[in-house]
Amino acid sequence: MCRLGTELWPVVVALDQRPGPTATQQMAMKPVLPPRILERLRLGREVAAEIPPTLPDHRAWVHVEPVLDPQLGQMQQREHGLESILISYGEENPLIGFRLRRREIHRRFEDSPDDWDLVGLSVDEVCIVKSEDEVAVRLTTWHADLDALTLPHHVDSPF
Repeated sequence: MCRLGTELWPVVVALDQRPGPTATQQMAMKPVLPPRILERLRLGREVAAEIPPTLPDHRAWVHVEPVLDPQLGQMQQREHGLESILISYGEENPLIGFRLRRREIHRRFEDSPDDWDLVGLSVDEVCIVKSEDEVAVRLTTWHADLDALTLPHHVDSPF
């Protein structure tokens, strides 16, 4: 009973009896890299994006670099202006993981990119993950917009 003014009113408590998300729905909620980004990474090519900073008056970026097993393949440089290509030595996939890096710099160092590595970096976090799914999850924890990932040279970053 609940008192409303001078009268007592019955209180009804309804428990949500609906089932939780199904396994399929949970999979749909899992972050997924866009197909164009997956293709780049599978070809051994890097991606980057600007992300929301965790510190005030800072800018932040993420950078994803595929990691290759040198026994299974390598990146081959091509003529000027063309991206490197992934050369595989056999049937096995030479990609063994991904190196992710998150960096933040104070805005006062924006005009001095040569100094970013020396004095400007407030955050420089690196991790290695083994799968594309782990890349998506980690980037999401860093608040990266997965659709904003692009070629590294399209992002004004300290990478």
